[in-house]
Amino acid sequence: MSKRPALSPLRGGGGTGEPPERAQACDTHVAPFLALELLRCCAASRSWRRRWGRLEVWAVLLASGVRWVRGRARARVARGLGRLLAAVAAPEVRLDLGGSGLQDAGAAQLCEGLHEGLRALSLGLRGCDLREAGAVALARRLPAGLRSLCLDLHGCPLRAAGVRALAAALPAGLRRLSLEVGGCGFFLDDSAAAVAESLPAALADLKLHCGGCHQLTHRGAFAVFKRACLLEKLERLDLSFFGCGLGDQPLAKSFPASLASLSLDLSGCGLGDRAAAALGASLPEGLSELSLQAVGCGIGDAGAAALAEALPRRLRRLRLDLAGSSVTDRGAGAVAARLASLLRLEALQLGLGGCGVGDAALVALAGRLPACLRALSLDVSADCDCPAGSATAQGASTLLSGLPGDLEELSLDFRGCRLGAAGGRSIGSRLPPGLRELTLDFTGCGLEQEGATAIRDAISSLQHLKVETGA
Repeated sequence: MSKRPALSPLRGGGGTGEPPERAQACDTHVAPFLALELLRCCAASRSWRRRWGRLEVWAVLLASGVRWVRGRARARVARGLGRLLAAVAAPEVRLDLGGSGLQDAGAAQLCEGLHEGLRALSLGLRGCDLREAGAVALARRLPAGLRSLCLDLHGCPLRAAGVRALAAALPAGLRRLSLEVGGCGFFLDDSAAAVAESLPAALADLKLHCGGCHQLTHRGAFAVFKRACLLEKLERLDLSFFGCGLGDQPLAKSFPASLASLSLDLSGCGLGDRAAAALGASLPEGLSELSLQAVGCGIGDAGAAALAEALPRRLRRLRLDLAGSSVTDRGAGAVAARLASLLRLEALQLGLGGCGVGDAALVALAGRLPACLRALSLDVSADCDCPAGSATAQGASTLLSGLPGDLEELSLDFRGCRLGAAGGRSIGSRLPPGLRELTLDFTGCGLEQEGATAIRDAISSLQHLKVETGA
């Protein structure tokens, strides 16, 4: 027999002979296994069994990098894992089998270990060959008392029947649900509607990522948004429909008032001004964190202005990425005007790269950034097809002069802008004195050696520095 890889140090009740009740309360974990075969006690040496066989509880299981386990060995591994889970009876299990090639038979063997005392389950099956039979087996074994469920089914060839079975089996008392089905070509509108209809009313945290499901249309997305708006206890919502063909149609009427954090990735979905305006109108006033990515969409100045006007005043963290859209200096000015009224804003990420915004947008931002802002990330990189509309040294200098004095983190993307050596000197002399972290991208800005040297000399006292320059 080949030599076994060594395990990471174990903590808690492992190998101590403590009773199961006491060991189960320990924060014990094995992280991460070098190979799933370590769990196959039938193939392990006697010395290995004597050393680790008394382990009472593994609260967290990690099993990544196991693509080499094939055929019958893979099924035996899954069966061994199932038996282990059943014997341990831990209240929380995190198991990552991504890339292992697990199939329906192995999934069914594994699910046999899911016991009724389980309260939190995280199961990673990314890239596995999980089909309808495996999904049904998992659905049948989901404990009714689950409070937290995270399923990563990215790239699995699931059919509609498997999705419906999983959706129908979601426990009524579930408080947290994370479902990743991106890249599943069979996740269609009917599948999205089935998931939406089965979402438990008790949910406080919902994450649903469908990015890459190119056959998903507005009908399926609207069903998800409609159901999410009815979850009165929802506090955190994270939805991704990246690359789906949603079109310029309204998605949500009004998100629940209980919502504190909202993240939406609608990049490449074909959104326009109409959808942007409707989305802005649906935002709850009590929202404190908002992330909206609409990269490569058809949103113009009217849509940007409508979104900006609807931004809740209590926001503390805001990410608004409209890169590659049709927003001009006028739309950027409308966003800047709204930022001045967000008096609690602490972190801002604003993406306007490839939009053709110029100095007017930077001047508008300079005088309106909230004084309480501590972190700023700004992308005004130029469109290669329209370099004439890019920012210049004068706009960059004005922006730096208007930054809040207490700013601690700053990231600026000026790729392709017409800064030159003068822009480098201006930026270097106007950086806020309290900066702790700085990221600058000046690729293609023509800083030359003089401008780059001026920046490096000005920021030599910063703790973290990342500078990219280009001719």
